[in-house]
Amino acid sequence: MKVMTLNSSAENVYHDRLNEWTKREIQLSRLHEELVAKRETLVHYSMTYVESQLARRQNVKTHVNTATIRNTALLEDLESTEDRLYQEACNPPSPRLTTLQNNYWSMVKSLKPLWEQSLQKKTSLSSSKKTTGKQKPSKPKRVWKRSK
Repeated sequence: MKVMTLNSSAENVYHDRLNEWTKREIQLSRLHEELVAKRETLVHYSMTYVESQLARRQNVKTHVNTATIRNTALLEDLESTEDRLYQEACNPPSPRLTTLQNNYWSMVKSLKPLWEQSLQKKTSLSSSKKTTGKQKPSKPKRVWKRSK
């Protein structure tokens, strides 16, 4: 009988340990599945991130190319405009402009004595006010600030 009790107690210990190991194996299997699922998620995220970065780089390249083409066209336009303006500046002025300039300067020469006279009258009036001693105090100039 002693052999049977030893066997049964050994069997009980064996079954208990087998149950513990089975529970532990199930826990480890679940943890492994969770880790594999997380890994798959991270790999998928990494792949989509890399793809988006590649697409972004491609977009930047196309934008740089279009900007380079646009800038080149603008520089060419500026150079052609500069050349055209230089050629126009080298050409003699039109007869109409020359006539207009001559008329303007003759008007200035004819009106110059009148302007000088009016300036002399203004300076003589201001000097006579200073000698009388009674002057109105001048108003301070108002500085207007522009509101934004």
